[in-house]
Amino acid sequence: MPFLIYDFAESEDHLEYTRNKRTTKIPRILKSYVGSLPEPADEPGVVTWHRSQDDLLQAMDLDSTSQTIIVDLKPGQKGAVSLYRVSDIWGYSGPHYTPVLVRLTSLYVDHPVDSPKRFKRRFTDSECTFDQVHEFLYLRFGHKGGTANWGRSGFVNAALLWPYHLEYFMGVMSENLEARGAES
Repeated sequence: MPFLIYDFAESEDHLEYTRNKRTTKIPRILKSYVGSLPEPADEPGVVTWHRSQDDLLQAMDLDSTSQTIIVDLKPGQKGAVSLYRVSDIWGYSGPHYTPVLVRLTSLYVDHPVDSPKRFKRRFTDSECTFDQVHEFLYLRFGHKGGTANWGRSGFVNAALLWPYHLEYFMGVMSENLEARGAES
């Protein structure tokens, strides 16, 4: 599940996205950020945090007014694309393990195309769904160390959530759903 950089520009009533060849270093950026945070005195051994897409782009010296991070959720899918824009990442970092909640905005979900490879090079958002969805992943580091990588990928890349992890993420999701309701 690659995290990719896309350039975008307005074109009439939609945005046009073009694949940027630059690679993302999201785990490395997050590890550096988490390592710089102090342990809270009220909950030693744990660091909770949040990074917006703008924070991530800034850390990569990219411009959020013309560039974005897009997840290719099913890179090997034939005859369709599943592309999502990264909105936010929240983490719950213990000493050596970090489950994360990634908020995504759906662009194309199992959208049929003749050539996924060609489509992913350049597309518009004129037919996008723009739903807010969440995904749990994990990072192979915590605030005391580890490897700056996502958890092992395969058919399933599931984060193991202990009750305290789940309680934190449910709180984050609840706050964001309430804020979203207030905007409507």
